[in-house]
Amino acid sequence: MRQTGSRRATTAEGTSPAEPLIWWSLQAALIGVSLIIAEGHDVYRLPKLLLFEAAAIVLFAGCAIVSILDPQRGILQRLAKHRGPLIIAAAAIGWTAIGTAASTQKRLSAETLLWVASCGAFFLLTVALAERRQVRSVGPALIAPAIVAGVAILQRLGIWNPFRFVAAIPIRVRTTGYIGNPDEVGGYLLVPALAAVALAVANRGTARVAYAAVALLVLVGVMASETLTALLALSVAAAVMIIILSRRAALRMGLAAAAAIALVFILNLSIAERMRNVASELLLGRVDMALSYRTQGFGSAWAMFVDHPLLGVGPGCFAYWYLPYTMLLSGAHPENLLALSQKYQDVHNDHLQLLATTGVPGYAIFLVALFALAARARGGSANARQRFARLLAAPAAAGVVVLTLGQFPLELAALTMMFLYFAALVVAWSDAA
Repeated sequence: MRQTGSRRATTAEGTSPAEPLIWWSLQAALIGVSLIIAEGHDVYRLPKLLLFEAAAIVLFAGCAIVSILDPQRGILQRLAKHRGPLIIAAAAIGWTAIGTAASTQKRLSAETLLWVASCGAFFLLTVALAERRQVRSVGPALIAPAIVAGVAILQRLGIWNPFRFVAAIPIRVRTTGYIGNPDEVGGYLLVPALAAVALAVANRGTARVAYAAVALLVLVGVMASETLTALLALSVAAAVMIIILSRRAALRMGLAAAAAIALVFILNLSIAERMRNVASELLLGRVDMALSYRTQGFGSAWAMFVDHPLLGVGPGCFAYWYLPYTMLLSGAHPENLLALSQKYQDVHNDHLQLLATTGVPGYAIFLVALFALAARARGGSANARQRFARLLAAPAAAGVVVLTLGQFPLELAALTMMFLYFAALVVAWSDAA
């Protein structure tokens, strides 16, 4: 009894009074970044980016102030035990700074350096804060994905849409869910869907039922987006999760997946038709059409990497160099001239974009981070937090690997924020007793 009381006293004394305020502010930022929109040319991406960077800076500054004023109960001091993630985050920021100094367009790279620093700060402060939170504290983080999924389903079915579109725009393109285009909606919902499934497995009783309902809603939201890359990533991640699960839990997950697929067919979504169209184009050898003419971006990114294998052309500089490289490549690939109106700001493949803009070291840091996350799946599970963390780790890493092959989620604030948040929970809770 004396030992238990001492342990409780230590926990109480080790937490700053400001910590709950910072934690719930972080949860509010998750919801705000996911749902914020603004009038103007860039309705979705820019306001989310600005809010994310502002929130990351303010929250990290709050943690730093608490750590300086009250070092005995400081928040950031806890990061010392998470040496691996701390080194990876520092390496990402440090290499981006080196790339910015050597960049072909330093102003563009400086903006990317701020973005990467904000991502690193958000990830580290979430690790520090989550270490002393219980598994039920994840609930608020699923509010925004549930709203996005629900709105996306209503938009895709033509029942209700909070935005006005020209009648000629296809209904799938109108599936924005407060995130952006349907591809971004599918990518945004990927990791929250996996997290909701992991929470349903890790919990018991009514909590399991509630998380299972959220998981089903978010999974149907992914399918409503009809994003093939997100669906492929979800399939790969689900396969990894089923391998990790016990036979009984795997059966339950399989039944839930079957129910979600049945709902898609009941709602008469056209995923199967889109898959048939892509398969037909591939069989006819029209790879460029099957990939929505994205191969020209792939080729330009690879050419940039070949010319600048160590440092890349500079963080955030792909869009600047895209058109010159596409014109140079048009001699060998004249078909690209037919699609020069497609001025890509991003590669639609974060693997190639990292190689093109940050070189081999930048891409290596990305791969190491994903491998370190997947490795958290090893070990025993003493409590609900560890069960959740170790069940989510490998599927989330596998899903992100596949998603980044056909999209650029690392350039989008709402998607990246969700990835970093759940990765931080995995780090904090897989180590905690």
